[in-house]
Amino acid sequence: MTRSIKRKNFVGYRKHFNKTQRDVAMAMGVTESHIRHIENGRANPDVKLLFKLSRYFGTTAENLFPDLINFEVEFAGNKKVVSSPIDSIHRQLN
Repeated sequence: MTRSIKRKNFVGYRKHFNKTQRDVAMAMGVTESHIRHIENGRANPDVKLLFKLSRYFGTTAENLFPDLINFEVEFAGNKKVVSSPIDSIHRQLN
């Protein structure tokens, strides 16, 4: 990741549930510095951690990390920016 992005939603959920970075790290089985790096946008959670965090906070991955769901995909020769992989599938089916 070339630039640091503040992950306001992730931090907001953590604070809403009165959890420290250490609390989250211990519950997830990762280091406190890894949680700090995720919050500061210097690291991304792997898929397993992404789903664990979503369940831990009772929300979706999209709500926790909206910056991770916007990406470019190549589909049928057209380059598009897709807001969510699920949205893309729904558009293709309809």
